[in-house]
Amino acid sequence: MNKSIRFFVLHNPLLCEIFFLLRGKKVYRKKIDRKIKKLSFEKYEKKEHLTDVIISLTTYGERLYELQYTLYSLIDQTVKPEMIIVNLAKKDFENIPENLRIFENYGVVFKVTEDFRSYKKLIPTLIAYPNKYIITSDDDIYYPRKWLETLWAGHLEEPDCIVCHLTQKIEYDNKHILPYSFWKYNSKETPPVFNNSILGVGGTVFPPTLLYSDITNSELFMKLSPFADDLWFYFMAILKGTRIKQLPKPFINVRYVNPYREYGLVRGETLTQINVGQDRNDVQFRAIMNHYGINEQEFIQFLQSKKDLDFIKNN
Repeated sequence: MNKSIRFFVLHNPLLCEIFFLLRGKKVYRKKIDRKIKKLSFEKYEKKEHLTDVIISLTTYGERLYELQYTLYSLIDQTVKPEMIIVNLAKKDFENIPENLRIFENYGVVFKVTEDFRSYKKLIPTLIAYPNKYIITSDDDIYYPRKWLETLWAGHLEEPDCIVCHLTQKIEYDNKHILPYSFWKYNSKETPPVFNNSILGVGGTVFPPTLLYSDITNSELFMKLSPFADDLWFYFMAILKGTRIKQLPKPFINVRYVNPYREYGLVRGETLTQINVGQDRNDVQFRAIMNHYGINEQEFIQFLQSKKDLDFIKNN
């Protein structure tokens, strides 16, 4: 859609609602509220249990009061994980709304942790459970019922790589990595490759031992890539020699709990607006490359599989 037309549509209340309806971008909260009231522990208990699998996510501020919709979608999956961990900074942990407590009956655990911004999605859980399979999710997405089942099936097919529902192809020319704004979503399934960048919005399976040892170095990631956890996770994968696979049916047309915030129509900044809108992804990507001494042209040859992985770390 043309940018000017899109702006007009999104800023016209009636057209905006039609746009969200036709694109399937919006969840209907009252309907989900009724489903939450009818939750059945007996039905939940009968679901197939994925041993050693943890779903991990975080949230903050006002988003905490919308988390019930994402949590409901996670416990409404066709299969269930060992637990669902919500990592929260102290100020948010102390303000957990009462309407979230019902989910504690369905494997949801709220944990207080140091405020690593979006890194709280993965890092505290990875530290606490280094031998578990950790699947990350975002806090503002309503996930379809087979989301977890499909992710796990993809992992079982390719257990030695990181599996995602959505990735972007790292674009480059003969000499340079192109700006992040030129990277395109992968529109179909890909084999495990090094030039798929991870996008957490669709969900990602992180098996144990497939990430470089710096993964939990908070001083380092908060310095090099403070707002782009997905870029840090990507480099921690390739530095360990781990490829990234995109599953079929890419998770592009997501359903948002609050699409008005995601499209910038109400107060509340998103990481996409911070990183893409301000070109911070490019700065953070190069900061990580520079720290690890990765030459740009050698990196491009590496992505093309024309060069040995001589900069991969052996730990």
